[in-house]
Amino acid sequence: MHQALLADNRVDEATAIVKRLVFENEKLARDLANLRQRLRKKGEGISAAQLQLLLAQLEATQSAGGLQASETEVDAAVLTACEQDAQREDQTRPPAPPTPVGKPTRREPPEKLERRDNPLLVPEDERRCTKCGCAMNFIEFEPHEVIDFQPAQVFVRVDLREKRGCSGCRETVVRAPLGDKVIAGGAYGSALVTEFIVKKFRDGLSLHRIREEMQRLGIDIPSSTI
Repeated sequence: MHQALLADNRVDEATAIVKRLVFENEKLARDLANLRQRLRKKGEGISAAQLQLLLAQLEATQSAGGLQASETEVDAAVLTACEQDAQREDQTRPPAPPTPVGKPTRREPPEKLERRDNPLLVPEDERRCTKCGCAMNFIEFEPHEVIDFQPAQVFVRVDLREKRGCSGCRETVVRAPLGDKVIAGGAYGSALVTEFIVKKFRDGLSLHRIREEMQRLGIDIPSSTI
């Protein structure tokens, strides 16, 4: 078309067409760059086959519509290419192996945990043979490891301080040292006070929740005291 215009000495119209073509090509290049950026942000890739299909559809659009391909048309072309590529992958992908169905395996307890024997004896009415009536002898214990929990306990520690006196002069008297306490004249042991500190500053429990836990263990300590 521009050759015919040049032949008719219509240079201005031919120049306008060339400028329009350059502008449209630059716009398509920007649209394609923006589309690639959006796909890169979404973590999606585009293969060489998809690009070739995209360029072919753009060329067809340019020929039919005079290089007026918009960003929406570019998106539609890429979406079509992605769908076709996904269909080809689904057809070539081997079928997934069936999930094996079996008995679930139990995780073994950690070796660092303390083991405590818990003997479970046969009841007295089952210790004789049901056929001959003779008493059955012990064979062995069958061990079964069960992870269990022992709740905390609050108890009264009675410190019995030994007191000794001299039997000769009957004047010298000695006593054993005081028991383990944070405050010499206090009523709470170091272990209990340490428990309060851990629950408050490590576990983030409020004072009233610590008090409620102590109440469940059998003792009511005011929050102000805690």
